[in-house]
Amino acid sequence: MVATGAVSPDISRTVPVVSIATGRVVEIHARLGDTVKKGQLLLRVESADTSAACADYRKAIADEQLARTQLERSQLLYDKGAVSLNELQVAQDAEDKAKVDVENTTERLRVLGGDINHPAAIVEILAPATGVITDLQVRIAR
Repeated sequence: MVATGAVSPDISRTVPVVSIATGRVVEIHARLGDTVKKGQLLLRVESADTSAACADYRKAIADEQLARTQLERSQLLYDKGAVSLNELQVAQDAEDKAKVDVENTTERLRVLGGDINHPAAIVEILAPATGVITDLQVRIAR
């Protein structure tokens, strides 16, 4: 028996691949019709958003280290009677705020797809599920 027809993907089982980070696609590792596994690298995006988040993260880490050093110094001076309780409290507040900045920049970098262990402007987009690529709306930017 011969029949004419069309095969189309089941829309209810389609999984979109999205990235919060905007940028320029620099590598594509999967093509239309490819079977991919969950977690497999699909493409790499060079992102100014992620680059800025990495810079903010590095600054927050440096600020936290400085605030910790200043707090330790203030604690020592307070213990010796060289500074007031108010000055010690100001140093403690600065360190607390620096810790919050590190937490916020870490989360921002994570949301954008970056890695705090390897901060870089390149974001790797991974397959969210195992399946077949049925639609490809991306190309390498030149």
